Amino acid sequence: MLTVIVEAGENPEAVARTLAGLVPAAVEGVVRDVHIVAGSESPALKRVVDTAGARLWPSGRLADAINAARAEWLLVLEPGARLNGEWMDAVAAHCGASHMPARFRKAKGGRRFAWFGARASALSRGLVIAKAQAIANMRGRRSAEALASGLAVRTLDVELTPPV
Repeated sequence: MLTVIVEAGENPEAVARTLAGLVPAAVEGVVRDVHIVAGSESPALKRVVDTAGARLWPSGRLADAINAARAEWLLVLEPGARLNGEWMDAVAAHCGASHMPARFRKAKGGRRFAWFGARASALSRGLVIAKAQAIANMRGRRSAEALASGLAVRTLDVELTPPV
């Protein structure tokens, strides 16, 4: 049903936190495969990716990771993000009833803006998007942040705790 994509940056611990929260979804068959796009391939990150059974892609290969996705819907997350509550049911209902992308509600007490007037990233609430739309939207874009920017989305009634 879902392929998870995480643009890892340089923080294997944050990637591990995100992936650990997805284990129940993998057991239930909701998550089919996981792709990590990383700026570096540190030994620590390679261990996290190998342990999770995920596939590691070098920076700049997000479009390739999307094309390699086995599911028709993608769940794109920042490293360290954690899904809360009954997210699997909400995502399954959305994917079965809609073609438009969706985001999660920000968890109450989640990270605050670092300074007055700062804007949250386009991925701060995650992104659920059809693979075909992601492929089309990747033209001329190189990052998950760019993919998530400017989309008309639905907000799912499930919280996402963004990275600290």
